[in-house]
Amino acid sequence: MKPALMERLLTHIKKEFELNGDVQHYDLLEKTDNSVEVYLGLINSFFGLFVKQLIQLFSCF
Repeated sequence: MKPALMERLLTHIKKEFELNGDVQHYDLLEKTDNSVEVYLGLINSFFGLFVKQLIQLFSCF
């Protein structure tokens, strides 16, 4: 993945963590050295949050 694209993705993920109060993953992002495992873990967490929001949305119907 291109560095600029990854930076934008990480910025978006950090904002999502702040909005959802996911302090543990946000702190992990702040303290790490941008390794591949951290990126994959953060992307996984982000999609987990996305799926959680979808479930909440559809549970209203």
